[in-house]
Amino acid sequence: MINRRFNTGVKMENKLKNFKFKNVNRVFYLDQLRALAIIGVIGIHVTPDFFNSTVGIIFYFLSKIAIPIFFMITGALLLNKEYRIWDFLKKRYPRIIIPFIFWGAVYIIFAILFKNFMAIHLSLKNSMLIIINTFLGVEGYVPHFWYVWSILGLYLLFPIINKWIKNASFSEIRYFLFIWFITSIFILFNLSYHLELKYFSGILGLVILGYYLANNNNKILGNTFLWPILFLISTLTRIICHNFSIDVDYSSNLGTLSIIQAISIFLMIKNLNFNRIFTKVCSFLRNGIIGKLTVSLSRYSYGIYLNHMLFIISYRIMNLDFANKSAIIWVPLLIIAVLVFSWVPLIVMNKIPVLKKVTGMH
Repeated sequence: MINRRFNTGVKMENKLKNFKFKNVNRVFYLDQLRALAIIGVIGIHVTPDFFNSTVGIIFYFLSKIAIPIFFMITGALLLNKEYRIWDFLKKRYPRIIIPFIFWGAVYIIFAILFKNFMAIHLSLKNSMLIIINTFLGVEGYVPHFWYVWSILGLYLLFPIINKWIKNASFSEIRYFLFIWFITSIFILFNLSYHLELKYFSGILGLVILGYYLANNNNKILGNTFLWPILFLISTLTRIICHNFSIDVDYSSNLGTLSIIQAISIFLMIKNLNFNRIFTKVCSFLRNGIIGKLTVSLSRYSYGIYLNHMLFIISYRIMNLDFANKSAIIWVPLLIIAVLVFSWVPLIVMNKIPVLKKVTGMH
């Protein structure tokens, strides 16, 4: 069984490796997903200004696929690889920590210059508090930094999980994912349970799910009609739960609705690239300026993740009021504006040798 699973995984991996953007050895549909995810992250942080409108809520829950997709891509790219523990950590940790420290310092300087942009009043006397809470991603400071700590923790576990993945059959991986999915139901309905399932819960499930979806293929996963329908249903359900204040945890990244939504978008993009029906569409998206922008956005996604809140904070400091603005117009405009102002400086910085490592480009 392990041999059959391994051979299937190898064939699929070879197929993915051969799917290149021109001469760059990248898996293009994962670049598409990563580009979509970073746009989603910006959407998550822009849309709260438009929560007074249904359109703003729709944009918000469409954007919520971002974080699960990032973790799933991590699993798709880093599991079932050959590496030693220390070689893996020495390669991965600097890529995360160096840009993190740089942009964390920028946020701290920003906080000192504009003391009132945070939820609490800041002064030079409590600069140590600013430093600690900024890097820890405390709410009211730079809360999106929590993702960095999650990745660093996962990297410590990866060499161990990777050993299991390399020797596990698809059925064994499905066993883990099935129990993990059960825990998501408990999260969704805010249920407590006495059976100890914490070993099957958490972000690790998203990572293993990403690997499984990227390296497995069958009629259900490859169905081009099922996943768009499930994406629509799961997204609409989250919106309805929000609008009618239904007592379920519809916002959690680890709840059932979020997982179904993330699986759906992952497979929609994957199937778009490998289904013969969409060959022309795929070719259009992969080649020319759209393909180049997609790969560039994907490569700078970590840097954009780190720095984009600077620009959102900036327009909020200017007291720009969007409460009465049309969400269908202003949400896309703000996402594009924040994306450009976050992306372009990284491209420029990447041209300067001394700043290249802090861009987070990969």
